[in-house]
Amino acid sequence: MEDFSFIDHPFFNSEVCQSLFNLDFTIYGRFIRQIMTNTIPNESKVVNCYGKISMRSILEKTISKYIISHSVLTPLTLSYIRNTIVNYNLEVDGIVYILDIIFINDLQIDNINFYEKDLSCIINIDSLYLKNQSLGILPDTYNKLNNQFKMKDIIDDIKYKRFHIKTKNISLKKKEITYLNKLISEGYRNMDRKYNTYIQKYECKICYDDNDNQFSELECGHIFHTACLREAIKEILNKDGINLFKCPYCQKKYINYEII
Repeated sequence: MEDFSFIDHPFFNSEVCQSLFNLDFTIYGRFIRQIMTNTIPNESKVVNCYGKISMRSILEKTISKYIISHSVLTPLTLSYIRNTIVNYNLEVDGIVYILDIIFINDLQIDNINFYEKDLSCIINIDSLYLKNQSLGILPDTYNKLNNQFKMKDIIDDIKYKRFHIKTKNISLKKKEITYLNKLISEGYRNMDRKYNTYIQKYECKICYDDNDNQFSELECGHIFHTACLREAIKEILNKDGINLFKCPYCQKKYINYEII
């Protein structure tokens, strides 16, 4: 993995990818990680990109023979008014990809503040980008220390199947929590989780029983059956508009990403 041989993947050698690079587009996110770990899903293969809005028509003409269909995503917040997000369904060498592109005002292409909210990148292991043959890390303007995650740390986290939340103290959307839960089900560890699980005998502060031997302790120090705690977390996170979880005993608040 350290030699970045993932660049030899068929997609990176395709006419579509070469067109993206020739027009100065940047590929970033989970697709790079999935190729590095050979875990590309059989179903939807999503390739996230961004580039200048002036290149849109040229790109579409260049890759038109690969486009099955496309859709412009409906603006959801004021930030989306500034950028155009388009999903292209492509077939390249018999493989279907979803090309998710953010088209950015040419004058703002070097100002990540202008489009950072639109990037599909909430964890450090999805913050790698590829531009031509250069690998880099997307900056994080929400943190005081720019690029707080180093390349070696990200590569190690990918290798050992763990992740860190990029932007702290901000609740995640439900679809983002779903994405992280999927990673956890695949064996990834959330390094920002605020509780630990271990085997020992305690009285659960939810059901007040001690008939199970797997318990979890929240950062506030209160201990519950792991099953009871997970059920309480699931019940809260499934409610629309609720992004905070409170300790069932002391009511200490946890941001949603801290308890998955």
